[in-house]
Amino acid sequence: MIDQGMMTAWLAVACLAPSPHNNQPWLARATPDGMIVRLDPQQLPALGPDRVQFVALGAFIENLGYAAAVDGYRLTVDELPIVPRRTSEITVRFHGGLKPGGSAASLLAGARRRRTNRGPYLPGLPPGAAEGLRAVPCEPATSLTLIDDMADRSVAADLAARAMHVLFSVPELRRDLAPFVFTSADEPRSTGMPIESLNPAMTASVPGRRWVLELASADEEAEAARARFEHAPLHFVVSSHTDTLPGWIAGGRTLQRTLVTATVLGLSHCLAAGPSEIPTLLPTLRRLAGDREGRPLILGRLGLPARPDQAIASPRRAVADILSC
Repeated sequence: MIDQGMMTAWLAVACLAPSPHNNQPWLARATPDGMIVRLDPQQLPALGPDRVQFVALGAFIENLGYAAAVDGYRLTVDELPIVPRRTSEITVRFHGGLKPGGSAASLLAGARRRRTNRGPYLPGLPPGAAEGLRAVPCEPATSLTLIDDMADRSVAADLAARAMHVLFSVPELRRDLAPFVFTSADEPRSTGMPIESLNPAMTASVPGRRWVLELASADEEAEAARARFEHAPLHFVVSSHTDTLPGWIAGGRTLQRTLVTATVLGLSHCLAAGPSEIPTLLPTLRRLAGDREGRPLILGRLGLPARPDQAIASPRRAVADILSC
């Protein structure tokens, strides 16, 4: 039986994983040798898509593995069903006797420090950063494509801009986003994104929901996304070989491994799920990923932040809210 206090500490790290709009869509139930994790229906946007929610759950599991490894436990995931359902349960087991290597503490520290920075990035990378990212070990049946060519970065920037334009042009998508944006005019939240991380010029006296539904301009947000991506020195695409539940969970683990490694290397990141979820944009994203077999899951950018103050810590759900015994 895993000590309850130890499991709670591991989950506190797992909850630091990234998720769409910081919705933190996870629940966990303790078992004698691990836990069962699944999506929390109360945290899921009405329109989905569920793919990115399961990718977030994969990132959650990856963080869980870093925390367990420092305490001498190895994490494994039981075989998953191919067809995803919102009610799908994922069994995670912990195996004792692991001797932590030199990277375990570093990865755990990176998972704790990781922050999304939606501001602009400087044009260059630190020495050795690209090489360090190319050495990231991907989960089986997933791949990581790094994009540093200027022309391809411009294409990626266009994808990010077009996806943002769709998000703020479709009323149903705005309504899905609205509950997850807040300002100081709102009640304290345990999920969602502070508006300062999205639009630093926006006055905090306007509630986040009103900004999303009434004030945000699709054209302005799209052009801001284009500028942020176009000037980032490095982009990446995480893909899975199969568009299935196992592929999404594995893709989320590879994504988090990339983000944590980038953090250890001193880089910040910003993600764009829209290009992988909007059908008209997917073929171009697939080309950027090298036309590999499978499906691109997410586009991201990496770099040194020109505005470190935009790496604003988002709120987190308490472990007690996600764990049942």
